[in-house]
Amino acid sequence: MAQKQYLGKLYSFARAHFSSSKKGILGPSATTKKDGLLFGKQQQQQQPPTIIQSTPLKQVIQHELQTTGLPMSLARFMELGLMHPEHGYYSTKDKIFNKGGDFTTSPEISQMFGEMLGIWIMTAIRNNYMKVDDTSGEASGEVSSVNLVEIGPGSGLMMSDIIRTLAQFTGNLKNFQLNLIEASPNLISKQQERLLADLKGYNINMFLTYDMDLHKRQSNPADKEQSSQIKIERFYNTEQNFSIAWFPTLKDYYNYYLETQIKKVQSITGGDKSKKLSKHQVAQLTSNPVLILAHELYDALPVHQFEYTTERQWQERMVHSEGNTLVLKASEKGKENVDKVLKPEKLFAGQSEIKVGDTIEICPSAVSLTQEIMSLIEVSRGAALIVDYGEDHAFSNSFRGIKEHKVYKEFSQIAENVGNIDLTTYVNFNQIKKIAESNANLLVNGPMPQGLFLECMGITMRLEILQKAAKTQAQRKLLEDSYIRLCHPEQMGEIYKMLFLGHKEVGDIFPFLGEETEKKQNTFG
Repeated sequence: MAQKQYLGKLYSFARAHFSSSKKGILGPSATTKKDGLLFGKQQQQQQPPTIIQSTPLKQVIQHELQTTGLPMSLARFMELGLMHPEHGYYSTKDKIFNKGGDFTTSPEISQMFGEMLGIWIMTAIRNNYMKVDDTSGEASGEVSSVNLVEIGPGSGLMMSDIIRTLAQFTGNLKNFQLNLIEASPNLISKQQERLLADLKGYNINMFLTYDMDLHKRQSNPADKEQSSQIKIERFYNTEQNFSIAWFPTLKDYYNYYLETQIKKVQSITGGDKSKKLSKHQVAQLTSNPVLILAHELYDALPVHQFEYTTERQWQERMVHSEGNTLVLKASEKGKENVDKVLKPEKLFAGQSEIKVGDTIEICPSAVSLTQEIMSLIEVSRGAALIVDYGEDHAFSNSFRGIKEHKVYKEFSQIAENVGNIDLTTYVNFNQIKKIAESNANLLVNGPMPQGLFLECMGITMRLEILQKAAKTQAQRKLLEDSYIRLCHPEQMGEIYKMLFLGHKEVGDIFPFLGEETEKKQNTFG
């Protein structure tokens, strides 16, 4: 990329209002849902979980309903249920994952999952961000920094497996900047405890210096929160050009990255924008990619639900208080979001098959999050891997709660346990794709079934290596069972999917190779 073109884009991004509203593309609607196995065959609809009489958060919700005199959107209910600062599930729950918790994610099932993501990252660095000699096949040169971002790191276990894998390839994690986007102080403490211990192990023996920066939050100048500050905790090793840091939102990291890039330009030019940079200096500025991982993130974003009623009009399904019970039903008072969120005239244009009782879920947060990811990819020449359960279409009603490794669909059961139960929905990958495809500078590939991705990255070979190292038959059987659960189409191999977004100048990253990906998907399962 020419110097003038890159600097122009960089300053253009800096001036732009990052949170400006853009028209989201919702993708096709669906009034029927294909049920899939969210967590393998072990988790099915069960008897109601242990009821805790009026959880603290249920009381908060009822108080808000009584105070406003209005019903509450399902999106608001999910926001409170997951992230209320005092009573939200992720804010307060001590044991969330695996045995003794409420659900098990792919990293908890086997270390092989995180290891395959680590190999994907190294593949991207070697094949897409380093120059490779055509004769010897050896990579020459190195990127100035690889900025690895994980949004919603959960327990930190996936990043732990990735760190171990990257360390095996690099030896010392030189030039890696790890950035974790986490809003929950409860989870941040768990992540730091795990990951900082890892960096002292795995033969890395990293000496880290602690820094806590009160960083000014950049936003719209007209925004009243312009002067607010965020706390960024950062641990770094200057000699290895390594750091690991925590940011409350992706938007905060975007602003931090942009400011860092601008400071590099200013240090080279001395603030003189007319000063020409050498090819080497431009290469250094543009060899600072951001690789983004979003694993089981979109499924936790709040959704709105709408229903086509007997009045031949769309109404929002909202939470009402009836005595001591919370119920979810269509409401005439949800007209505002019908116009702002659903936009039926545009979404259902030309469709005549809508029937009374049809419902649809819409996730505006998926639009804004995807736009934030796109902006970061564009300014950094980066890439993103979105991993979640869902399909390539919209859903009618995929909202459910998860508690003690059981899935609950009845709203009454979920409402009685709100704050103590995980809340989730299926992901509409078509919506994410359509938004990303609206940017001419981006490549969009997938979604690819999780099982196919893991097979392409070499999980079968890794399984054989681990089984050979296992000391007992029970250990070998556990490894095989974990592999099957992650990869088999009837387990998590098909309902979980991988979607790739990347900068066109960098190109597709294996195994996302355009038409070749479609051929592989057609033969999988």
